[in-house]
Amino acid sequence: MKFTYLSGIKLLAVAALIFGGLGLIAAASLAAVGTPDANLRFFFTFFDAALNLLVAYGFWTLRPWAWWLGVALTGFGLIVGATSLPGATSLSGVLLPLMLRCLIMAYLLTTAVRRAFGRVRAD
Repeated sequence: MKFTYLSGIKLLAVAALIFGGLGLIAAASLAAVGTPDANLRFFFTFFDAALNLLVAYGFWTLRPWAWWLGVALTGFGLIVGATSLPGATSLSGVLLPLMLRCLIMAYLLTTAVRRAFGRVRAD
């Protein structure tokens, strides 16, 4: 089977679905703690999980807004990852996700993927 840009988009959709589901599980465990710090973490974890699920749907159905949201979420993840590098206790826990986000961003910015989401005119 030939790997196409569409296969890559579907793979990103499945990954976003998995991360969204895991995020909901993490949010539920934070909600059970009930401390103010845990409540704040719950909010951000739940929001991130919901956005991942939204991106998963948008990637799977090739919605034009999903490309923008995917680029924004990936860019935000790059910024957070880069700022957490100096204080990281384990570089592999920060560096690997950062490199993965770089690859995802590069993939989302390719002409074929942008064209699939209607971000580039078909010549």
